[in-house]
Amino acid sequence: MHWTGSKTPGWLKYDKKVLRFFAYSTDKVMYSPLEETRVRQFELKYHLEDNSLEILEPQQANSGLPHGKYLQRNKVKLADGSELKHTALLAAKEAEEERRRQLSAPTKPQLADKDNDEQPVAAQRGSGAMFQTFKDNKAQEHLANKVLRFFCCWDDTKRMFGQKLHFALHYFLSDNTVEVAEMHRRNTGRDPFPLLLSRCKLPKAPNIPAGPVQVYGRDLQIYDLDGFTRDWLRKNSTLSERDLQPIVIDQAPQRPPLYVPPNTLGIGSEEDSMQNVLHLVPKPHRSWFVISHHLLDQTTSIFEPRQPNTGLRGGMFLERTKVKHHGQDLLLAASDFHIGARLVIYARGFELLSADECTLAYLEHHPWQFPHADVDQVMRKAQSAASQTQHFTEQLRQAIIEHDREGLGYITAHQLQ
Repeated sequence: MHWTGSKTPGWLKYDKKVLRFFAYSTDKVMYSPLEETRVRQFELKYHLEDNSLEILEPQQANSGLPHGKYLQRNKVKLADGSELKHTALLAAKEAEEERRRQLSAPTKPQLADKDNDEQPVAAQRGSGAMFQTFKDNKAQEHLANKVLRFFCCWDDTKRMFGQKLHFALHYFLSDNTVEVAEMHRRNTGRDPFPLLLSRCKLPKAPNIPAGPVQVYGRDLQIYDLDGFTRDWLRKNSTLSERDLQPIVIDQAPQRPPLYVPPNTLGIGSEEDSMQNVLHLVPKPHRSWFVISHHLLDQTTSIFEPRQPNTGLRGGMFLERTKVKHHGQDLLLAASDFHIGARLVIYARGFELLSADECTLAYLEHHPWQFPHADVDQVMRKAQSAASQTQHFTEQLRQAIIEHDREGLGYITAHQLQ
């Protein structure tokens, strides 16, 4: 079919005409010891017949990146809502010469070709830093088993969810190798990771300025060192005493103070209200235990019986072991156990309330070892108390007779005053 109109439409004029551009983008790489950014190359195809755009990503060998169609052929809108035109594609990498002549006539002249950013890993491979070899020199005898320890901090707070992590850098003087171990802190929410860098030679970039130690993309700031390292540097380096002083940094995040809710007396059942009347502050729960003292080896074991409706499971509270007096080096002996005794076992207070028949019989048959169970001594104390009570009763009777002047046989409350 031949077009006979005066003006040729765009879909016919630019039929099967495609503008091809080469572009790249830079992506951030998280938690990589080799690179911080990654460059991805793209091929842009702009179809003039319908002003549609198609983006393809060529395959890169040994990159691990996906390839193929990055964007299906479609009309693309800009941030202001307008459709993308071929006039907006001015910052191109390499445009084909034939398509460049087509753009230069009706539009502004093209900008010069711009080289894409070089891959950090490719640049490092090209410089030979990754394959740099080290000569294994024999360590001197006086440097054997000598390690310098530096305390470092890696500030990763500039990234999303980044934190300040602390490491210990070990420098082995015998073979000039370096090891970086993470200093794990409790209650940080991070899993303990043993080593950031295993013991190896650490490449140093040329013309690196004095400052943080760069460990494969991580800048470790040294803020302190141990005593041996400080003494060794005083003798074998030109560092001043000021350079060896520790740097104060915020080693741990400030935790907000724990909020203690106040005691409230809410509206509850009648039983709750009655308990609040008896005690404003509830008393601590009392637990019951069975304490066994083994005479053979002077060991003690504690068992907690199960109590229904208490929420306590019960079971073995203290395995059979030798126990010392609280704050002393003296072991608990059999004579320390008697009814009414109060013992402190591993900062827990126990009061002995009763004993079984076998224990009571053993205590009574060994009065020289257990004076609290001596029957004769108990009887003497009882008789002494009874005699004192009888003497007091006689004195009280004589006093009442003296105040009962009328012979009534009793006295009034006014006379007692």
